[in-house]
Amino acid sequence: MPLIPDLFSVLSLKHLGTALRQWREQWKRLREHNAAIKLPLGQMSALGYVIFQQPIKLYLGANSYSKWMREIPRVYHEAILNESFEENTFSLKDDPHCLQVFKTYYSLKPMAIEVRKPIFHLKPADGALGAYGEMVPTAYREYQQLAKNIAKRAGIVLPEF
Repeated sequence: MPLIPDLFSVLSLKHLGTALRQWREQWKRLREHNAAIKLPLGQMSALGYVIFQQPIKLYLGANSYSKWMREIPRVYHEAILNESFEENTFSLKDDPHCLQVFKTYYSLKPMAIEVRKPIFHLKPADGALGAYGEMVPTAYREYQQLAKNIAKRAGIVLPEF
């Protein structure tokens, strides 16, 4: 689940948790009432979440940003996993369900959109010069790590990169 540290992501997690529980219950009833049809188990489970950091807006301040960063693991565990979560159990960095925390790559996004490439494939000819060009390999490594984390959680064996 892609998230950014703000109120809307936290509220969306709560609503998604409710929707997942309803979906699972409805699917369970559908399977029970149609036992003659071999329907899949439908045990949808979340693999984790990814946080895309946003540039800190000066009018909001760093405190607002960090407040939502601390709130995401608690809401994810309670709403999505239906687990109780004790405050200070672990930090966002230690949360096993946090697949990745991405940098903003704020300046690379418009470039990538313009040339219709992922940010980790940008070249100097695309405008990724100087400091921008130095961010491209970092982005590649971050997305590569995310792919590995998702594959591992899903039980998929990836070829070596």
